[in-house]
Amino acid sequence: MDELLVDYLDECGRRGIHGEVRAIDERREEFVARNGSVESEGVTNDAVVSLAVSDGAQWAVLAGGVDVDVRTVVAEGLALLRSTSGRDAPKESPVTARPGRGDAPDRREWPGRTVAGLDSLHDKLVAASVFPGSRECEVRALQLCRTVQHATPQRSQTFPTTHGSLVLRATRTGADGETAHVDRAESGPDLGWLLERFDDLMLTSARQQLLAPALAPAAALPGQVVLAGSVAAQLVCLLGEALSAEAVERGSSRLAGRLGLQVGARSVTVIDDPLYGTGPRHLPFDDEGTAAAARALIERGRLRGFLGSRIQAAEVEGSVPGNARQPDVTSAPRPGASNLFIVPASSPLRLDGPTLRITQTHGMHLANGITGEFATGATGLVEDGGGNVWHVTGLSVAGNVLDLLQNIAGMGSTLSWADDAESSFGSPDLHVTGLTIGR
Repeated sequence: MDELLVDYLDECGRRGIHGEVRAIDERREEFVARNGSVESEGVTNDAVVSLAVSDGAQWAVLAGGVDVDVRTVVAEGLALLRSTSGRDAPKESPVTARPGRGDAPDRREWPGRTVAGLDSLHDKLVAASVFPGSRECEVRALQLCRTVQHATPQRSQTFPTTHGSLVLRATRTGADGETAHVDRAESGPDLGWLLERFDDLMLTSARQQLLAPALAPAAALPGQVVLAGSVAAQLVCLLGEALSAEAVERGSSRLAGRLGLQVGARSVTVIDDPLYGTGPRHLPFDDEGTAAAARALIERGRLRGFLGSRIQAAEVEGSVPGNARQPDVTSAPRPGASNLFIVPASSPLRLDGPTLRITQTHGMHLANGITGEFATGATGLVEDGGGNVWHVTGLSVAGNVLDLLQNIAGMGSTLSWADDAESSFGSPDLHVTGLTIGR
């Protein structure tokens, strides 16, 4: 791969344009177990290359490929620049824009994550797919191992990283004839880490949901509401879109013009940390090759900054480079999160009296990430405060995540994580007010 990246950069230099190359070698392992048996398993190895070229005024991004003619790909990039700028393309130049092959660019290998394959975890995954008394129980596991490289004429840098996700789905019909269904998902640095915490992160709440009797149709819902961390993490995903400097620049984010102002309760701090130790993502540099670092975007309820890239850093106050994410090999990088999360409390959330706990939602992907508005179906648990628990389905939950930040009355001490493309979002359990809940 190193030789290929050098070829791309040399060809760009020969044609008098600036080139940057991003390459990913990926091993993708998937495993599905159902009711104590292996349903399917597979391993996929892939390599992708993205080439970004610039004439000093415009950028063009295209898939580079590993089995294509380098001269042809760079020529296509040159044509894209010409069509974008409306100017004649730069003439070919014998002077390269990078040091000669004998003078290799500065190379840095960042520390990262590595992990063994899933073979050693098969028995644990199969065991996790057995739930006594359930009609169906399924576990879906995904583990990604990547080596990411970014090269410019002056510098080449690389790091290894891993990412794991686990989904538990189960259905049970109780003695009362009511059917309960659970759908839990968690993400982490790798699957071994997730399985070590399977009981605490997923199984305990799933068991409670499946075994609890159904709440009587005429029973009133408690006024005290808690969002499970896995649900709240989906709302942090919406918050991430509002925190994008691109949305702020367009004027479509409700957070535009509010830098330095109070936007949440004083207990709320939101951090994006690409190197968070147990976060699902480990990204020493972003998709533009900029070194990444932890940043508090909301600190004690006050808006401190936005997720930015090179372009937005120059245009939007409170934005710095280091948060560029490239959704696919032919798209230009845009501001995005790495591990964006609400900082949890130092002790567990404890509430007195009846409580409605929202444990899963249906249709959150239809929410508006720019305005923060959401309206979704939901399932939950009703606790009476005396040890009795009922499950409740068919709920509707509506609100606005930006308003919700100001209505957080308490939070738990353990993070749950949700994924969206190349970003992850975390939250502890949240005790909230101000939601519209129907049944």
